[in-house]
Amino acid sequence: MKTKVSLTFTALLFAFLVVEITAKIILKLNQESSGNIIVCGKLDQFLIHSFVPNTRCVMESTEWSVTYSINSYGIRDNEYLRDKPENTYRIFLIGDSFIEGIGVNLQDSIGKVLENDLNSIDGKNIEVMQIGTAGWSPLTEYLYLAREGLSFNPDLVILTFNATDFRDEYYHYNL
Repeated sequence: MKTKVSLTFTALLFAFLVVEITAKIILKLNQESSGNIIVCGKLDQFLIHSFVPNTRCVMESTEWSVTYSINSYGIRDNEYLRDKPENTYRIFLIGDSFIEGIGVNLQDSIGKVLENDLNSIDGKNIEVMQIGTAGWSPLTEYLYLAREGLSFNPDLVILTFNATDFRDEYYHYNL
């Protein structure tokens, strides 16, 4: 009887060990192929998922490795005053991974390139805030804008989207 219990216990322990090792390998492969979003992100009851404010992390894939700095508003961008400075024109770029700048350094993202180009024209003070999180859909972007974004008093809001956004929308709200 003791032998059967020992063998059963050993077999269960071995099975759990195999499952644990397999799960770690699969999770590592998923992180390598889709980027390590778990490190800087969190689940969000309102926005499905978002960035964790005031964090730094490394986002990686097999093709790139980029350090993200998330500001106090949970945005991968510079720290901006909520109250817009005088003589400042504020543009909101809102979207998903394209606006987030996934795979590129912040200064090489579309929002920062646009901001630098616009400010070099004749010394204007233009802020381009990029509000983007991979996997957000037009509905999530609207919810962010209504809940948080408008409090920054943007002068212009540019919504970017592509065909996959509608698939994301269906996926997030039809689970």
